[in-house]
Amino acid sequence: MTDLKITDVRPFVPAKNFEVSKAFYEALGWTIKYLDDQLALMANGNHRFYLQRYYQKDWAENSMLHITVVDARA
Repeated sequence: MTDLKITDVRPFVPAKNFEVSKAFYEALGWTIKYLDDQLALMANGNHRFYLQRYYQKDWAENSMLHITVVDARA
Protein backbone atom coordinates (compact mmCIF):
# COMPACT_ATOMS: atom_id res chain seq x y z
CA MET A 1 0.00 0.00 0.00
CA THR A 2 1.18 3.54 -0.75
CA ASP A 3 2.47 5.58 2.20
CA LEU A 4 0.16 8.61 2.36
CA LYS A 5 1.88 10.36 5.26
CA ILE A 6 0.10 13.64 5.97
CA THR A 7 2.43 16.64 5.85
CA ASP A 8 -0.14 19.42 6.34
CA VAL A 9 -3.83 20.02 6.99
CA ARG A 10 -5.34 23.41 6.21
CA PRO A 11 -8.95 24.03 7.16
CA PHE A 12 -11.05 26.57 5.28
CA VAL A 13 -12.60 29.18 7.56
CA PRO A 14 -15.57 31.26 6.38
CA ALA A 15 -15.55 35.06 6.61
CA LYS A 16 -18.76 37.05 6.69
CA ASN A 17 -16.63 40.18 6.24
CA PHE A 18 -13.33 39.23 4.61
CA GLU A 19 -11.48 42.49 5.39
CA VAL A 20 -12.55 42.57 9.05
CA SER A 21 -11.70 38.88 9.47
CA LYS A 22 -8.21 39.33 8.00
CA ALA A 23 -7.56 42.23 10.38
CA PHE A 24 -8.84 40.18 13.33
CA TYR A 25 -6.49 37.28 12.68
CA GLU A 26 -3.55 39.60 11.97
CA ALA A 27 -4.18 41.33 15.32
CA LEU A 28 -3.90 37.89 16.94
CA GLY A 29 -0.46 37.39 15.38
CA TRP A 30 -1.30 35.56 12.14
CA THR A 31 0.37 36.70 8.93
CA ILE A 32 -0.92 36.50 5.38
CA LYS A 33 1.26 34.21 3.25
CA TYR A 34 -0.97 34.23 0.17
CA LEU A 35 -3.78 36.59 -0.81
CA ASP A 36 -6.16 36.95 -3.70
CA ASP A 37 -9.64 38.43 -3.87
CA GLN A 38 -11.28 35.26 -2.47
CA LEU A 39 -8.71 33.58 -0.24
CA ALA A 40 -6.04 34.38 2.34
CA LEU A 41 -3.57 31.81 3.61
CA MET A 42 -3.07 32.73 7.27
CA ALA A 43 0.06 31.47 9.03
CA ASN A 44 1.40 31.48 12.56
CA GLY A 45 4.59 29.47 12.98
CA ASN A 46 4.01 26.08 11.32
CA HIS A 47 0.22 26.41 11.52
CA ARG A 48 -1.90 27.54 8.60
CA PHE A 49 -5.50 27.91 7.54
CA TYR A 50 -7.36 29.42 4.62
CA LEU A 51 -9.63 32.35 5.30
CA GLN A 52 -12.12 32.57 2.50
CA ARG A 53 -14.41 35.30 1.25
CA TYR A 54 -17.38 33.00 1.54
CA TYR A 55 -20.17 32.84 4.05
CA GLN A 56 -22.99 30.37 4.10
CA LYS A 57 -24.85 30.76 7.39
CA ASP A 58 -25.59 27.09 8.18
CA TRP A 59 -22.05 26.00 7.36
CA ALA A 60 -20.36 28.94 9.12
CA GLU A 61 -22.37 28.47 12.31
CA ASN A 62 -21.29 24.82 12.44
CA SER A 63 -17.60 25.43 11.75
CA MET A 64 -15.03 25.61 14.52
CA LEU A 65 -11.34 26.38 14.76
CA HIS A 66 -9.65 25.23 17.96
CA ILE A 67 -6.39 26.99 18.77
CA THR A 68 -4.22 26.14 21.77
CA VAL A 69 -1.69 28.69 23.08
CA VAL A 70 1.09 28.47 25.65
CA ASP A 71 -0.20 31.31 27.86
CA ALA A 72 -3.76 32.50 27.27
CA ARG A 73 -3.47 35.12 30.02
CA ALA A 74 -0.64 36.82 28.13
